[in-house]
Amino acid sequence: MRDLLAIHSLSTRGLSLGLIASAAMTIPAVSVAAPLILAEPTAKVPIPDARFDSVGDVAIDGDFMIMGVDHDYFPGPYEWWRTGAAYLFRRQDSRTWAPVRKLAETNLSVWDDDVPPMQVAMRNGIAAMTWYGQQLLAFERSGADWVSAPVNLNQLGIQGTELEIDGGTILASADTCGNGGFAFRKDATGSYVPVQRYDGAYRGCDAEQLGGDVDISGSIVVIPQQYGEDGSTPPVLYIWEGIPTSAPPTLLGQGGAASIQGDTLAEGGIYNNVSGTQIYRRQSAGVWSHEQTIAMPDGLQTTFLPADLQMEDGFLMQGRNGNVQMFQRDSTGQFKYVAKLLDAGKAHITQRRVVTHGSDGAVKVYELPASLSQPELKQDDFQDADANGWEPQAGSSYAVVSTPYSYAYRQSSLVGNAMSLLTNIDWKNQSIQADVKPTTFDGNDRWFGLIGRYIDPNNYYYVTVRNSNSVQLRKMVNGVFQSLGSAPLSVAVNRNYNVRFEAIGSLLRVYVDDVLALEANDSTHSHGRVGLMTYKTRADFDNVIVDSQQSTTLLADDFGVCNRRIWTVQGEGNWLDPCDTYAQTSTAGTARTLTGVETTHQNVKVKAIATAFNGSDRWLGVMARYVDPNNYYYLTIRSNNSVSLRRLKDGVITILDSAPLTVALGTQYALRLEVIGSSLRGYVNGALMLEAKDATFAKGKYGLVTYKTAARFDDFLATQP
Repeated sequence: MRDLLAIHSLSTRGLSLGLIASAAMTIPAVSVAAPLILAEPTAKVPIPDARFDSVGDVAIDGDFMIMGVDHDYFPGPYEWWRTGAAYLFRRQDSRTWAPVRKLAETNLSVWDDDVPPMQVAMRNGIAAMTWYGQQLLAFERSGADWVSAPVNLNQLGIQGTELEIDGGTILASADTCGNGGFAFRKDATGSYVPVQRYDGAYRGCDAEQLGGDVDISGSIVVIPQQYGEDGSTPPVLYIWEGIPTSAPPTLLGQGGAASIQGDTLAEGGIYNNVSGTQIYRRQSAGVWSHEQTIAMPDGLQTTFLPADLQMEDGFLMQGRNGNVQMFQRDSTGQFKYVAKLLDAGKAHITQRRVVTHGSDGAVKVYELPASLSQPELKQDDFQDADANGWEPQAGSSYAVVSTPYSYAYRQSSLVGNAMSLLTNIDWKNQSIQADVKPTTFDGNDRWFGLIGRYIDPNNYYYVTVRNSNSVQLRKMVNGVFQSLGSAPLSVAVNRNYNVRFEAIGSLLRVYVDDVLALEANDSTHSHGRVGLMTYKTRADFDNVIVDSQQSTTLLADDFGVCNRRIWTVQGEGNWLDPCDTYAQTSTAGTARTLTGVETTHQNVKVKAIATAFNGSDRWLGVMARYVDPNNYYYLTIRSNNSVSLRRLKDGVITILDSAPLTVALGTQYALRLEVIGSSLRGYVNGALMLEAKDATFAKGKYGLVTYKTAARFDDFLATQP
């Protein structure tokens, strides 16, 4: 096989302004590598009592876990009650957690849905829970059990949505006429008593308001603040140092979710106009330096800022879009994206055991493996004119052949099933993607497709694209096939199809030309090989990509919103606000518009129409791995009737590949620039036309570009395999 490669300034009376030490150079957003996907937990722990139907919170400390559960019921008209309980569990082995006992239960009349669910916390032999803001309970570990410890609230109201514990201090969020909280410590009598009140930005003393996000590390407390009641106080993070303390808080960041461990602080917000999770390091009292911005590749496509941040046991965990991303500091001091938990809420970790709960209501426990590395992306473009690494099965006729623009892996038999498997692959999470062009169908309902989790000839998943105009997802179990889903699809010979099959945990997905066609949940086959397959069909396979990741939509923009907030304009162009299309009207020089977060692998697509050329050899196209105005790759269609794949390095142009192409004003062309590892490919109207190898730029942004050409662009799509 050819290429197997890895790939505020705010001052208010009584408050101190946080000083940010910064370097002379702008600190860029750090792009994130592909994580190890943890799709299936090591253990699922159900609610032990059928009376309860939801998990409010969960906490873990070594071999112990507390699950806080709730149930709402309506005994009569205008009556609303909530019952809650906290259950203690103990780990038996990596896949078994046994209930120990119920720690407490309560019943409360609920007046509105602002009453928070029960919150629980555990750390270093101390556990705590709040009962809907009415009560705080504390427990301490005693051998194999946890015993109740006295708490004296001193008539405090602690209605809030989070509890944290560190260094013997229990921190409870509360509405103190603003986002605030209380710190509790043991006194001489052994009772937990309030030792510090934290008042946030005033926003009115409303009984329905709740305290929000809080965190503590040693004697440093962080509490994000939203807008004050009169709007004069902008969102900001309050940082108190010392428990107790009379010093005013330091102000930092923009009031997003926050967490702290030692001298490292994480906060969701914007720094130097880049959104993401911002990492700060404490230099001295009240002085914090910005170290890193963690910007997710799909940040423009989905909710970017994290809904929750937890920094524990050397890991940073951020909850976002129904998943949890885990980061770990490496030897250079940077946080690296190491794992992703699917369908997960707020998470906590101890001794590499992560606990969370997902949409199905069950508590999930993940035992992290010793290594969080993932298999390297592999690809074969057959440009070396051989099929090393492929294993054709009996009845197949696979061979590498030359085509007008490339080499392809051709299957020419029409007898029956024809299969070729990739060697040295036996993964759990896996995806396989290929460009496929069928050339002959021998009869009706004939097909080509992909194979996943192949165990033996009688057990595997497979995707079929059929000349009966459908795409189907099936599984073979002990020699018997079963359908998992079907969708209509127009299928014709000599047309190119980009087909992708993903098996991530029990979630199976099929994409055709970057559009999700089928989705199913099935756990029959948990691992295996990948391959190519046809049935009574001749077809050419090319540009096979095998990975352990889900496809990520970096940005899909149909330009239906009349603003270009996410696009940055450069050069001599005149880019109009996108309304239905994104138009560039100048023919004076080079015009660029770029977007996105720096990423490695990129597949950039757009529909492009030239509306005016100013002279000969003028052009329009797409950019990938954009570093700066003098460094990027780009694919162009040109007025001299050609298509060209080029590299701009330090302002010097290098032609990597080119081919003839009729280019006319007013005609729409579908352009696609794919940069995977060191492989670059250019497509026009779905057909592969250009191919090259270049490793000059490892990562970058992406965008659109023209030279002395007015143009319109539509349906921009950037994905990452």
